[in-house]
Amino acid sequence: MLFSKIAEKLKQKYPETESVVLGDRLLMGLQFLETEDGFLSDALYVVFGESAVTRDCFPHNLLVFYRSEQEHETLKDHFSQSRGPVNLLYASWENHAQIMNSIQAYLRTEQRKSDSYSEFLRMVVEGKDLYFLLAEGARQCGRQLVALDISGKIQGYSPIQNYLTSDWLVAIKNGYCPVDFMEHLYDRLLTRTEISSTPFVYYCDQTKLTYLSSPVVIGGSPYGYVFLLSEKEDFDPVAYDILPILSRVMGDYLRRSNTGLNSRNQLFHELVRDILHGEAPDSVQSRIASGKLPIPPIMRVLVVYFYYAEHEKEALKRLSSQLALIFGPFAPLRYENRLILLQNMDPKLTEQNKKAMAYLQQLAVTNKLYVGISNEFSRLDSFAEYYEEAEEALKLSFRMHEEKNLVYYQDVAFYSMLCKIPASEKMRSFCHPALEILQHYDAENHTVLLETLKVYLDTGCNQKLTSEIMYTHRNTISYRRQQIIDLTGVDFTDADILFQLRYSMRIYQFLDT
Repeated sequence: MLFSKIAEKLKQKYPETESVVLGDRLLMGLQFLETEDGFLSDALYVVFGESAVTRDCFPHNLLVFYRSEQEHETLKDHFSQSRGPVNLLYASWENHAQIMNSIQAYLRTEQRKSDSYSEFLRMVVEGKDLYFLLAEGARQCGRQLVALDISGKIQGYSPIQNYLTSDWLVAIKNGYCPVDFMEHLYDRLLTRTEISSTPFVYYCDQTKLTYLSSPVVIGGSPYGYVFLLSEKEDFDPVAYDILPILSRVMGDYLRRSNTGLNSRNQLFHELVRDILHGEAPDSVQSRIASGKLPIPPIMRVLVVYFYYAEHEKEALKRLSSQLALIFGPFAPLRYENRLILLQNMDPKLTEQNKKAMAYLQQLAVTNKLYVGISNEFSRLDSFAEYYEEAEEALKLSFRMHEEKNLVYYQDVAFYSMLCKIPASEKMRSFCHPALEILQHYDAENHTVLLETLKVYLDTGCNQKLTSEIMYTHRNTISYRRQQIIDLTGVDFTDADILFQLRYSMRIYQFLDT
């Protein structure tokens, strides 16, 4: 229970009790002040009379019992002039037994609320989602609850209350809070003196709502917030117990689903998943700005698969840690049975990227990987389109029986275009007629003129290189070249004809697969 709440409850029963609260703190136990140091930050320490003034070091939270008004004034004067406790309670000696029993009762109640945390965890284990948990929390505290991450994405909310402002209604409908609204929230939350799940209350002049916020803290960093929104400054004190529970549950869920990630990677990975599931461009841009994600000005997508699925999960985890050292700015995303990388293609990183791709090529051969590589792009809200390019690069490479570990979409883009032509049987009509002539001639005469033409075109019309690739004497290639000219009339010095022959050869190759 919060120190301020204990003080408030004591004053209701014992009006003469006085308190000083300079840094509210969640208390878990009651201790007698016996040592000079090694204090527990979540304990309320008890000391009697003027013996307190002889000490040089004090705990964060202190309860002092005085025997007379004179002693009371002496204590107050001493603590006002020294570096005393941050939170301080003064109480009369004649009520010391009742007061300590009351505090113990309050803390036992707090322990029972800890059991509520276990109950919420049980709901998670049973498959209840965050919306269900927030609805249950809202039922217990009687107010609107909303959970969001630090990029502004709304993770869940309880049933809508009629006092919500239009800004919040629009945010909930769209699934994210806009940048200016998040900046406003940050400005208020920066007034907190510590990063913890301890609830923090403030009144918002802009929305005219009272906010009780509880940060979702993982590894000492805030990952998000659970908000209680109230149209009144007064709300059920049980909310101070419910919000930390919900923020801890949300933190546990994030930890389990994203082990080892820092907050920046966590935000990026969640955003990418949402983009792949259809997140709106406005939401993407807003969340990038709110989360201050360092998105590269130019980037491309790499999709990594294993040849075989055996021990895939362990292999992906190992591979992810290897690639995280080479590719940036974010750690690889494990998505279904693959890894997704975002590569920064800033021209300043040209040499670094060459080394990274050489390392990836070596890694791919060693670990039997296939890697699809998209074209470059500049806006993250286009990620899904370029992810599909990387996926399609691999699919087309498999179809064309190309034995490559790294496949660039730009190298198979022509085949991608052919896939989008609905009537494939009409594709041959787009081709130069020379190919059909040679195909028929080869079938009737058991020759390989069409294959010779393909290799000849692939080598840039280099007869010597063509002969080496086909293990054929150079004079034989020269003879076949003349046969092709005689049969089809093609002019190998005409650049337009060579272009037509090359794309026609690709269409034939595509149709034969």
